Order: sequence, then structure tokens, then C-alpha cells
Amino acid sequence: MKVSYNTNGLRHLTIKEALKTVRNHNYDGVELSFHENHLHPLMTTRKEVEELKNFCSDHNIIISCISAGADNLLGEMPFEPSLINPNKACRSIRKDFLKRSIEIANNLNSPYLVFASGKLKDNIDRGMAYNWLIESIEELLSECGGLTMLIEPEPEFLISTSTGAIQLIKDINHEHFKMNLDIGHVNCCEDDYLNAIDKALPFTKHIHIEDIKDRIHYHEILGQGHLDFPQIFSILSKHNYDGFVSVELYNHTGVHQKALKESYDFINKHIELVPKGQLI
Repeated sequence: MKVSYNTNGLRHLTIKEALKTVRNHNYDGVELSFHENHLHPLMTTRKEVEELKNFCSDHNIIISCISAGADNLLGEMPFEPSLINPNKACRSIRKDFLKRSIEIANNLNSPYLVFASGKLKDNIDRGMAYNWLIESIEELLSECGGLTMLIEPEPEFLISTSTGAIQLIKDINHEHFKMNLDIGHVNCCEDDYLNAIDKALPFTKHIHIEDIKDRIHYHEILGQGHLDFPQIFSILSKHNYDGFVSVELYNHTGVHQKALKESYDFINKHIELVPKGQLI
């Protein structure tokens, strides 16, 4: 198991400052989130991507994955246009955005690209939206190269639960389509969240982690909420999960040093508490 930190919690820094800050806190890798202040797929040049790739190489920085899920990258309406927008032209805008995201992720040697389904609009049939989502994902997978695309269940989205993501993965049935499991989201959206995590792990290639209070979707610093982390890490151990666990605290930019240090210490303490021989 390896630990990374998501740069969406460091948006007030430049992208290079953010990368160095994570590295200086001894994380194994960095999850790079597309944001206007860091990288915007439609505004970043190929030269800038190459410079960033060289910077990571020069500073021994490993990119655990790239997240393309920010809410305002394509306009003022959060998360729109989405892959399930009823307007075909709007769906194409999101697909073109993700195709450029795939290109950048491949250029940066990221093994994964995280994205989400989008919110279901009023008076739109769920089954129709689901078909649009499958159609869009299959088109994107035809251009993904060696990259694996990861659907992230998001509260209030069409795909909001790990159960829904598993069904989507089975329906698409492609070796380069799996799940980014957000531990806090599972707690917010699924009643037996520990059992849901257990069932989701065989379909999971990357994990977001944060704490949650009272099943309210607000990312807390690890140890400041109500999640049962001893049980969570025991489940990860049971499945021999050897990928990245990425801390996602986008709402803690003002205390980023505290968030970085306490999260790293918290995760490593809990890993040490798992009986020896259970973790890879």
C-alpha cells in the first residue's frame, strides 16, 4: 500500500510548489487534479506538459493518478456539461475534454484517469442517461491507450454508490475501466459502508481517503470524523490492496501543512497496527 496526496488541496500554490510540498512530507506519490490554477486540459500546452513531466522526473515525483473531476472546468454550472447531459452536443464537449485529459495523463505517464458520471437532470429517464454514459465511456476507452479510466461514485450523481459503479464496470466489461473508490463517499451513500468497501475492492485500482462526520459529505482530516479506520485498513489488508491511497482534502487549503502531516502520520500509524504479514 502506498500513500499519495491530492493536489486539489493545494490549489493556492503553483503546480510545482504543490508537487514539492507533497514530496517534502514523504508521501509516496502525488495525485494530480486538473484545476485552472494548476493544469487545465484545454488551456495547457504540450510544452508545459513536457516541462512538468521533466520536473517530476528530476525530483523523483510519482504521479499516482490524475483526476478530471473538478466542478468548474467547463463552465459556471457545477460539473456541466456532463456525459449524461440530454443534449448530444453538450455530451461531446465533456468527451472532448476527457480525450484531452487522457492525452495529458498518458504524456505524464499516469496509470489512471479519474472521472465521474454527472448529475441526472430533472425529467430525464435514468435508463436513457445510463445508456448515454455507457456510450460515452466506450468511445473514450477506444482512445485511452495504456491508461485505465476510473469511475468515481459521487454523492447525488447518477453513479453515486460503489454498487452502481460495479454494475457499470460489469456492463462495459473492459480491462481499462475500473473504479476509484472514495472511502468517505461510500459512508455518505451506502448504509453498510464497510461491507460496501469489501465488495468494491476487487474492482478498485485507486482509493480516495478522508474522514466523514455524521455521513455528511464534507471531507475531514483523518481522525476528525466518525469512520472506523482500523476496520477499513483491515479490509484493505484482507484484499492485499497494493495500490495508492490518496488523501483528498480539497477544503483544507488554509491548513494544508497540518492536513498533510496529520494525514500521513495517521495512515502510517494504522498501517502499522494491522497484523504483520497482512499488508503487501
